[in-house]
Amino acid sequence: MGILAHELSHGCGTNDATYFGRLARGGIGGYPRDYNGVRWYDIADTYQFWFDFGLYIPKVTPEPIEF
Repeated sequence: MGILAHELSHGCGTNDATYFGRLARGGIGGYPRDYNGVRWYDIADTYQFWFDFGLYIPKVTPEPIEF
């Protein structure tokens, strides 16, 4: 489901500035965040992360909130 959310978000104007989900939880990807001048909500992998690990909003949630 996460990959589908990622791909569908491109239809709303997101891009592939960086990848979070596949490398999260101790990997080099980390949690959704602004990256290289691109806002976190404009990065497609934010939405894949939500499906794979839980809802995470930078500076709002300390850890992902699992569904």
